[in-house]
Amino acid sequence: MHVALLVLQSVNLLAVAMAAGGQVFCLMTLVAARRTWAPALGVKVHQDAMSARPDVYMKPMAALSLLTGLAIVLLERDGLPTLLTLFGVLGQVANAVISSRYEWPINREIDSWGATDIKPDRYLELHPQWDQKHRWRTAASMLSLVFFILATVLRQRMA
Repeated sequence: MHVALLVLQSVNLLAVAMAAGGQVFCLMTLVAARRTWAPALGVKVHQDAMSARPDVYMKPMAALSLLTGLAIVLLERDGLPTLLTLFGVLGQVANAVISSRYEWPINREIDSWGATDIKPDRYLELHPQWDQKHRWRTAASMLSLVFFILATVLRQRMA
């Protein structure tokens, strides 16, 4: 059981760090920079770099962190570390709900615009909404990362 737990914790931390790190990168670079861009450029960057491409690894990494977190909770009932792990899982659930409820529908709408049918006024309405929801999900993922790290460290200290 000990080796299985160590493997699960390692995969969990790697997955949540990749998901949260990708979200932080997007927030601190692309979201911050596009406030100054013309709508056509913002749409192009959103279509090329902020929806389908990051989802190739961010969705699986977020799902993997959630699933490994659940596996850890089911395998190891050790008080506070289990509670912290459960909080980490809840952070990834919040990430998934925010993404699927708010961000992905906006992504689909923006991705549906072709090069000749960009809707600048609609984009100026959508991107602040997307940015706000991205801040929320980034916060949820970062809290998840912190809870998973604290659980892992505490579990190792208790061993």
